[in-house]
Amino acid sequence: MRENEAMFQEYLQDHGVVFFKASEISQDTTYHGVRNTLVPIKYWDNMVKVCKLAQEIRQHFGKPVKINSGYRCKAYNKAISGAAVSQHMFGKALDIRINGVPPAKIAAWMDATYPHKYGRGLYHSFAHIDVREGYAKWKG
Repeated sequence: MRENEAMFQEYLQDHGVVFFKASEISQDTTYHGVRNTLVPIKYWDNMVKVCKLAQEIRQHFGKPVKINSGYRCKAYNKAISGAAVSQHMFGKALDIRINGVPPAKIAAWMDATYPHKYGRGLYHSFAHIDVREGYAKWKG
């Protein structure tokens, strides 16, 4: 377990995030020699907010939400060719999928539930959700 990962897990649980683990949200992975880091403490509140949004989605569809990508440190985001100002780098975004639910249905739920709020991206095999201050929508 990475340093502070247990503290982050406890923080998530204390703030009502019950379906996701710190290790899912901030994956310990390496790409082309660049290792992702744990979510910095300054972004923990952002992660709670986006995880609660994912929990709403889980409740609506009645199925577990799988996180493909959560927090990304700047160097890791750059290594994987993420957007230059990706919400993932601020702990505000998750790329998710739900077995048996097309990503378009997740995006449609976001449109209906938060029509002028947050970000959502539609991709072939997953949906991007984020809790940015404004509104954004795209297809990848």
